[in-house]
Amino acid sequence: MILDVLENRGRYEQLHPRIGKALAYLGETDFTAMAEGRHPIDGDDLYALVLSYETEAEKDRRFEAHRNYIDIQCILSGREIIYWAPTEELSVLEDYSQQQDVVFLSGEARGELRLTAGSFAVFYPEDAHKPNCAWDEPQQARKVVVKVRVG
Repeated sequence: MILDVLENRGRYEQLHPRIGKALAYLGETDFTAMAEGRHPIDGDDLYALVLSYETEAEKDRRFEAHRNYIDIQCILSGREIIYWAPTEELSVLEDYSQQQDVVFLSGEARGELRLTAGSFAVFYPEDAHKPNCAWDEPQQARKVVVKVRVG
């Protein structure tokens, strides 16, 4: 798991060729008028999801983890908390869906990441994350999640 701001994205580009491409995309793309939904970058190996939503109370959210993709979550506006825990420390709530590449989990967080506009977090398959959580009160937020195929 990584938490940083886009200005420092160059530090992580060497981690994986697709991570470098994803971070360059986040740093160079103007998302202000981009429609919500899926946007291809490199086929199924690398794509972006633009999302607008209202953050929710932490108790109303659940942990998720992915097997085939790394998530890079970048806040465009608003702010949110993403709770984090190693997947092996959590219990399965909903079995893994191969079609959606997600398993839902429950348990205690090991950390919380506070993201504001321009910050991003990277979650590997072993990183369970509970996104879209409110800091104090629910608020509107917008973010891009870049899905990076593992392997």
